[in-house]
Amino acid sequence: MTQDVGANSPIADFSDPSSLTYGGVAAHFGQDDGGAPQIAFEGWDYEGRTVFEVTRTVGSRRYQQFLAPTSEGQLLRLPVAWDVEAERFFHLNGAFLTPDPPAPEVGHTVSTADYGRHAASWNDNCLFCHNVGVSPGRQRDGSFETEFAELGISCEACHGPGRAHTDANSDPLRRYWLHHTDTADPTIINPERLSASRRNDVCGRCHGQRLTDDIDTVLAHGDPFIPGDLLDASSEPLWRDTPLNGEEHVFALRFWPDGAPRLTAYEYQGTLQSRCSLDEEFSCTTCHGMHEGDPRGQLRPEAESDTVCVSCHSEVDSAHSGHAEGEPGSACVDCHMPRTVYGIVAGHRNHRIDSPVATSPSLDDRPDACTTCHIEESLPWVQAQIEELWPDDGHVAEPITTNTDPAAAIHRQRLFGGDPIVRALAAQYTGSSVVFLGPSSRARRVGDLMNVMLEDSYPAVRRIASRSLTHLFADASERTQAILRDYNPEGTVEARAETIQALQTLLGEHAWIAPDRAWVAQLRRRAANVNIEIGE
Repeated sequence: MTQDVGANSPIADFSDPSSLTYGGVAAHFGQDDGGAPQIAFEGWDYEGRTVFEVTRTVGSRRYQQFLAPTSEGQLLRLPVAWDVEAERFFHLNGAFLTPDPPAPEVGHTVSTADYGRHAASWNDNCLFCHNVGVSPGRQRDGSFETEFAELGISCEACHGPGRAHTDANSDPLRRYWLHHTDTADPTIINPERLSASRRNDVCGRCHGQRLTDDIDTVLAHGDPFIPGDLLDASSEPLWRDTPLNGEEHVFALRFWPDGAPRLTAYEYQGTLQSRCSLDEEFSCTTCHGMHEGDPRGQLRPEAESDTVCVSCHSEVDSAHSGHAEGEPGSACVDCHMPRTVYGIVAGHRNHRIDSPVATSPSLDDRPDACTTCHIEESLPWVQAQIEELWPDDGHVAEPITTNTDPAAAIHRQRLFGGDPIVRALAAQYTGSSVVFLGPSSRARRVGDLMNVMLEDSYPAVRRIASRSLTHLFADASERTQAILRDYNPEGTVEARAETIQALQTLLGEHAWIAPDRAWVAQLRRRAANVNIEIGE
């Protein structure tokens, strides 16, 4: 997760000089005379700095961020990063939900507030969740003398300090006795031997953003929590109504109006809101194993199917979902943990495990599970399906009446008129779902996604739209796929327009249907008034 620059880091290729121009600033990637990676910024005035030496990186599987020392002795998270999958540099506006910065005035450099919005101090920010045994070491003068037990996430993150454990178990007879007596080793924490709530605390330390009343002590000496402790003894999870320094609604946009999280790093909060958490044996490790499965999710093998769910809900059979077994929508998580959470430029599963409901027509409400797949359908259709498929679940909804033509489909409206999280999720649904994708539906989706790729003001939303369009054209010609690969969501509007024009010419006029411009403009005027800080 965190590495000093060396033989295996950075993943990004600094040996081949390249540049990235975005928001009026050119970032030049290369190496110094000794081969060390460096990034030079042209047009960004960060305290007069131009060239930064990259000495440490964060991330390796999806995106890699770069850290550079400052004159104050801190490490600065630079505002550009490396996309591991696409193998390209990009500005962090393309990952965090931030709009394009305004064009700089002629003859002026770009301010830190605009281009450098995501340039952050590593010492009192990224440090906490991406390393083990950290102490920021903030001094009275504001400087830092940061220490850590280990860079990255390793054994002690879940098992606690290990020195006493390694010292005690240097004795082979002790190890033999522990193994054959199944006796708990008091020198180390084994999360599997903790209660479910304490196991959740271990995970919630990083997967549930929190606040502490003693921030000065934490910034000086570090978070006092170690695995096995009661997490609430040192900090409290953030909620929609949590105030900050007396100010209300600071964190409201990180949650849906019903209180469910809509960002990653709030999985702990979602789990606490789930009815499953009423079972005293239910915990994060019911589905996740720290030494199991794909590192991207670390799901236990039985959690890849419905096995975990039916181990408690034994009365549920394959007909319960209302979908053919093995088809999209048939898995428990498709309906009960839909992808309504944004993080790392993608929609992820909501950990507030609950049952599908037809939400109100408001564009700001949490997306319902049904239309994340059936995106052409209206909310009255959703309500009718829920009442038909599960008539005995006790759910009584207020009647929803909206127009049922394609333009009124809730996710089409959200794609253009929702806030950035809503638009990002709608862009993913538009390409990831192929339910009942006939020629007219496909052409409408293609036209909608092209419009987003050209005109949306958030590069992260444009990027998800381009990924969805690539998914829709997975079987297209190599020329079509090449144009999509070359699309740069952080490029200028003129460059993006050239890409869209090339696609439209290649595909022909019958392959796409442009959305009504007046309708889109009306929705975008609503969306333009929304500003969001996701705190990711």
